[in-house]
Formats: sequence, C-alpha cells, structure tokens
Amino acid sequence: MITRVEDKKITLSRREQLIILEIGYDEIMSASSFVDYISDMYGVSKSSVWYSLNNLKEKNIVDFATKDHPGHTLMLTKSGVSEFGHIKIYGPEIIKFFELQDEKIETKYPKYLKSSEGTSEIGIAKDTISINISI
Repeated sequence: MITRVEDKKITLSRREQLIILEIGYDEIMSASSFVDYISDMYGVSKSSVWYSLNNLKEKNIVDFATKDHPGHTLMLTKSGVSEFGHIKIYGPEIIKFFELQDEKIETKYPKYLKSSEGTSEIGIAKDTISINISI
C-alpha cells in the first residue's frame, strides 16, 4: 500500500499496517511487550516485528523508548495517527491476511500444535481477535 506521510509518498508493508492498527487500537506501554504480543498473536518472528517497528520509527509513524531516550511509551506520532485513520478502513482485511497465514502454518505443521492450550509449540496463537471499527 502506498500512502502519504507528511506530503511524502511511502510504502507500508502489510506487517507495518498491522502494527499501526494494533498500536492505534490498544494502549501499549512498551515496545518489548508489543513485540511479544504481535509475535504470539500472529506468528510473526520477533526480529521481523522489531525490524518493522524500527522502519516505522524512521518514517516518523511511531515513537518508542530507546537507550538514548528512555521512558517513552509506544505510540503513534501525528503522522501515525493520520495513517491509522486511513488504514483502519482496511483493518479487517489486514488482520484476516495474518490469520490466514496462521491457518496455513497450522495446516502445514499440525503435529507441532497443541489445541488444548490455545497456542502452538512453535509460538503461534490460535485465538482470533475481534475489533469494532466504525466505517
């Protein structure tokens, strides 16, 4: 998806769009806990989530604490809030895309999954999320 941020055209990956959606819908205290959540919920590797978060920070869409600037909560910047407004229209499709990826993994690796505990041995959350979006 190509979008505008501060009168500049940028490209946001589906993963970056998912991250913007999740940050926009929830109050998140730390980037670390957010990375754990996205990894568990959607089966995305933690390194991929960190990579996307850092890309979004470079694009001035999110802000979070660093070693040099501790104490910031993970949040959308003014540009990020604007992008969230555009992206949330497609929120259900973006989330469904990641849920389908999760289902493909469950189909491909059924012997590694535990159905009784709600998560798999390979760290994939089986729960789905529901969100209310006013369109």
